[in-house]
Amino acid sequence: MAKRFTDTEIWKRQRWFRKLSPIYKLAFFYIKDQCDHAGVWQIDCSDLMDDLGITEFNLRDFVAAINEEYDKFTGEKIVKERVKLIGNKLLIT
Repeated sequence: MAKRFTDTEIWKRQRWFRKLSPIYKLAFFYIKDQCDHAGVWQIDCSDLMDDLGITEFNLRDFVAAINEEYDKFTGEKIVKERVKLIGNKLLIT
């Protein structure tokens, strides 16, 4: 079983994370825990939904929400690449 360190500051200092819905926060940690050592998750939304106990999940909306951020000074929307879809895989950058 792989052991991973977790950033405990994510709950207070990462504004993008705080703005996520509770389901997307849970999905983020699920994917982070299920990915391989390189940060690649073999996409399986069926397993994700079963394991999280949810009835629907839109991967593209999830990726858009994770990658969305706003500039602190101008308020303009910024698109980051925290996660990236590559074929049937999701890369955590």
